[in-house]
Amino acid sequence: YPPANFRRCCRAPLLDSMRVLISCAVASALGSVTAPSKLAAPAKEVEVATDVNVEISGGSGLTVGKGGDSVSFVTTDCKDAAKGVLAPELTGSATTAKATVKFSKMGTYKVCYKLKEKAEYTAVDGASIVVGNQWCSKNVVHMTCSNDFEDAPNKSEMQCKGKCDAEDHVTCCKAKHPALCNTMICPSGMHQNPDAAKKQCKTLPCAPDLKEDQDTCCAKNQMCKDVCTGDFVTAEGKEKVSCLGAKCSDEEKKTCCAKKAACTKDICPAKSTLKPKAGTCAGAKCTEKADAETCCTVPATCNKDACGKGFVLKTDKSLKCKTDKCTTATDQATCCDKQAVCSVDVCGDKTLIKKDAVCAGAACDKAKDKAACCSAAAKCEASLCAKDKVLKAKAMCKGLKCDKAVDAGTCCAAKAKCSTVKCLTGQKPADAVCKGEKCVNADFEICCPLTTNTCGTFICGVNLVQDPAKKAVTCEGTECLAPRDDAKCCKAAPHPSNKALTQTAKSLNSASLAAAFSKRLNPLLTGAVKVVSQKSDPAKSMAGDIALDFEGGDAKQFATALARHPNAVTSAMKMAIADVAGCDDDDIVLSGLKPAADARRLLDERRLTPDQNLHFCMRGCPTILPPTWVPLVCFLAGGVIAAVLALIAFAGEDSGKGNEGARTMPLTQSTQMQQYAPAGQTYTVVGQ
Repeated sequence: YPPANFRRCCRAPLLDSMRVLISCAVASALGSVTAPSKLAAPAKEVEVATDVNVEISGGSGLTVGKGGDSVSFVTTDCKDAAKGVLAPELTGSATTAKATVKFSKMGTYKVCYKLKEKAEYTAVDGASIVVGNQWCSKNVVHMTCSNDFEDAPNKSEMQCKGKCDAEDHVTCCKAKHPALCNTMICPSGMHQNPDAAKKQCKTLPCAPDLKEDQDTCCAKNQMCKDVCTGDFVTAEGKEKVSCLGAKCSDEEKKTCCAKKAACTKDICPAKSTLKPKAGTCAGAKCTEKADAETCCTVPATCNKDACGKGFVLKTDKSLKCKTDKCTTATDQATCCDKQAVCSVDVCGDKTLIKKDAVCAGAACDKAKDKAACCSAAAKCEASLCAKDKVLKAKAMCKGLKCDKAVDAGTCCAAKAKCSTVKCLTGQKPADAVCKGEKCVNADFEICCPLTTNTCGTFICGVNLVQDPAKKAVTCEGTECLAPRDDAKCCKAAPHPSNKALTQTAKSLNSASLAAAFSKRLNPLLTGAVKVVSQKSDPAKSMAGDIALDFEGGDAKQFATALARHPNAVTSAMKMAIADVAGCDDDDIVLSGLKPAADARRLLDERRLTPDQNLHFCMRGCPTILPPTWVPLVCFLAGGVIAAVLALIAFAGEDSGKGNEGARTMPLTQSTQMQQYAPAGQTYTVVGQ
């Protein structure tokens, strides 16, 4: 209901029959063999040890009878069919197999079918047969009641325990005149219930060995093992003994129970000892196996639990506490030493001892305990110093915090005065102070302000020398420049006589030259200048080459001054060469210096190299120049060498470009240029 569901729930038998007939006809025509797929299972649970008729349908080409198909019933899976309950010879037809089978064990059985020509069993549509107990009396009477007994009122609803037998008589039958419980003698260890006179046994007479009568008429006596409590245990041999009634009497308790034995040290294993307040053993006698864990303990190795605050463990690792747990009360003296108090020996200078601080061990270790014992004194701060003072390097205050009134003298030092600085020639130290305790290169600009717009810092042009009388004359701009200021600052270069130039030409001494550079450039340098190479070849040219190498941070200072004040720096360099050559600095001409480029190279290489940077010609120096070259050298010294260097640059940078990169320079004797060029280099005159 409703009618709409009729088709879903019902079917027409005639239509089904027609379908089966058609299927069978087709299968027969084709000659196919198909295992049956449908089990006509019993409507309800079947009984054990009872014949059960089984019908399996839905097959085709089945072989029934002797030597034909097989059916097996299993409680597991069809792969175990060979071990299942095998049906005897099958009957039926080509589409249906029938068998009668008897199950000896209860359970739920699957049906497995094997065609004659097949090797394996296959399950039949998942259906199963449930096999249970036999019924006392249902379709078949399995239990007949004896004399003085009659069928139980619900006999048809009662089941035996499996197959019905004598043991199931009590289940299926009842006594016509049952005996009363007070007539029953209860088995050993049991006593009659107080209301035994009002209860009936199941049988006639009562059966002491029948559990139903025991449960109805009797109760168990109290056991000795259930009586003993507290400090008492069941006496030896009384574990299975029962008292005479529902409860043991006091006299019975005396025989049932024994007092627990007190723990003794003799049961403790090696390396263990009796626990404090060990108590009693588990039984009336102590044994190592049963009571060692309760009565004994292995003393713990001394640990920090024994020490407490202000104490540390002793170094002896073999020391033991009195029990398995260390305590300060019982084990401190055995296991521990008092911690050492921090001392000044641990902290040293510039640190303070922390209040109430102790070392990690019984003796202080400077390396290990410094952090725990000491606090670093506060680092001096610049705010402690007055304007004319400077913070000392790595200075520390006297306490954890700096106090200006207390620590100013410790932390601060007077700034050095510029009067201690040696400035370049023509410069006077300023009335000022340096930035630190000592004046260093960084203070050069403060202490030695360079004045570059006076003739004293000017290098004159070709064939000119500085006029000593005009050193204080001011140039037109902020810096003296050639040739604009030649007229203001310079005079014609003197031509030395041949008579004065009679000594043999020789190279300058490198060590002396290095000392002279260091002295003249002293305001810019904290270290020394090293002359890496120096050469002079009078036979070809009066051009000498010097390479300077700077130590420490001097290259940076020199590069800065060279870029900012090239005239002042080159003046100092000229004077250094003159000092060694025995000449006046007016007789020295420097060429080849390119301040900006050289300053960059100095920062990268810390060196001025001879091939690119510092070329000089000495005019009129009797210790250098041979007499035969004097007129020509003095004529060319200011211009020719500079021209050669310029043309070197031109040749390297503008080759192949015609006259686009040509330099214009004063050359009176251009035809002589190649004669004085360095070996291996060729020059072309592009104009005069």
